[in-house]
Amino acid sequence: MKTRFYSAVVAPVAVLFFSNLHAQTAEPAAAQPSREDVESYVKEMTHYIAGREERATKIVNQIVELDESLKTEVTGVLTKLKSITDSKDSKTKVTRIKRDVIERIGKAAQYYASERAKLEEALRVTRNDYKREDLFKERKQFDEKIDNMVNAVVDLALSMDTHKDYEKYIYEHGSSFGGFDTTIRKNPDYDQNRRTTTQADAARKDVTQSIQQSLDRLKTKQRDLEQQIANPKLDEKQAKNLEAELDRIRTIRNERLEQLYALTSGEHKFTTPVSQRDAMQLEDVIELVAADARRDMSNLFARYRELRAERDAIADQKARLARAQNWLKEHAEGK
Repeated sequence: MKTRFYSAVVAPVAVLFFSNLHAQTAEPAAAQPSREDVESYVKEMTHYIAGREERATKIVNQIVELDESLKTEVTGVLTKLKSITDSKDSKTKVTRIKRDVIERIGKAAQYYASERAKLEEALRVTRNDYKREDLFKERKQFDEKIDNMVNAVVDLALSMDTHKDYEKYIYEHGSSFGGFDTTIRKNPDYDQNRRTTTQADAARKDVTQSIQQSLDRLKTKQRDLEQQIANPKLDEKQAKNLEAELDRIRTIRNERLEQLYALTSGEHKFTTPVSQRDAMQLEDVIELVAADARRDMSNLFARYRELRAERDAIADQKARLARAQNWLKEHAEGK
């Protein structure tokens, strides 16, 4: 049984010794464990950690499977949606669908950002190097997911209609009365472009503002980090951690600047007009995918929380194991 060492192998004195080597207490110091006890502890703990890591790997595989399923469905819809635009038949249906999807992706990105903030807080308070390593990796994955969502939003915004120089009226000259009978009617292309760009401009404005707000926050954070790094009282490890964080913030800020430039440069992706019927059918598909995405995200974050708890436990156990191994080095036979 994997947990037998807690009661059978590790003597009560050894449990106390490895639970918190650095604790300051008024209690009398416990007797030193024997080398045999510690060697047995190291062996059993190594075996136990391997079992926990195997369980963590299974959870990771579940996360990867859910994430791939979610990515495949959403990417398929986004690829289709980015390639089409409204026709005179669909009026503003496609544009409104795009705006709605942009808002949904934005909310998902905000949720990921709130979860990333929890990782950042855990990084701030933990002193366990094994936990820090896991948290850094997990936060990097969240950064990448958020950036992919922002890119998807920008791509959708770039696929929306832009203003075109259509004449507001069409003048048709007749053949009677010497060709002076002119019919004036509204240009349907002008009306269609005005309808869609009203929606599109509002969507692009919202996305641009969100990215600008993100840039403002990142700039403030970059400035704060630069001030902290300038503190001469920092030790080498603190300075290294702050430099790594500053590099991350600079990287994200550069990505947001590129995304903002794409939005404001006038770039527009080629699209094909579709009918009202096709737009409505796509909307139905999007609703189905959105329902699946909500379910998958709920399961995904449940697995994330489970994995975080498992990794935290493993990190604590690795720290105890490392202390035991160091004890063996310090109390090597013959010393």
